[in-house]
Amino acid sequence: MNADSYSMSDVLSQYVATHQVSEELANILVELATNGIPPENPQELISRIKLLNRIKLWRETDYNHQSQVLDMVLYYIRTCIRDHELSQVEMDDLQDLLLLFRVREGDFYRLRRGEVVELLKMEVGRLILDGHLEEEEDFYQTQLQKVLGLSYDQYVGLTRDYVMEILEIISASPQADPRQIRIIKTAFLIPH
Repeated sequence: MNADSYSMSDVLSQYVATHQVSEELANILVELATNGIPPENPQELISRIKLLNRIKLWRETDYNHQSQVLDMVLYYIRTCIRDHELSQVEMDDLQDLLLLFRVREGDFYRLRRGEVVELLKMEVGRLILDGHLEEEEDFYQTQLQKVLGLSYDQYVGLTRDYVMEILEIISASPQADPRQIRIIKTAFLIPH
C-alpha cells in the first residue's frame, strides 16, 4: 500500500469550508489548522493553553458539541483512508484530535454506529474481496478499530455479517483458496 499522508491543516481547513459547524468550533478548527496541536516552541504553550480552555468552554456551553466533534473526526478519518491506509502521522493526528476533544472509546459505536458500519463495510470489503487477508491489511484493520474507539468484539460484531456475505461469494469461485478463507473466518471469529 502506498500512503498519501493528509495533513491536519488541510483536512481541518477543508472540513470548515465544506460543513456547517458552530462558529466557535469553526474558530477552534481554524486555529488548529493554522498552528497544529503540539506547540512548536515554549512560547506557543500559552496560546495552546488558551485554546484548550476555549475548547472546554465550548464543550460546556454547546449542547451539540459531541455530535459536531464526531462528525468532524469521521470526516477526518474518511479523508485519511481515501488511499486505504493510515500513515503514522495521520494516526498521531487522529489520536491528538480524539484526546483534545475528549472522544472516548465507544462514542462512535454508541452515537454513529450506522456511519461506522458503512465505513467498515467499504474498507473490509476491499480488504477481503480478493479472498486473501495479508498482514498489512490486518494491521490496517487494527488501526481502524483504534481510531474508531472500538473493542475487538465491537469491530468483529459490526463487520461479521458483511464478511460472511463476501465469503459466500468468494467460496463460490473455483479459484477460492480454502486456506485463505479459513484465515479470514478466523480473523472475524466466524465458525469454520
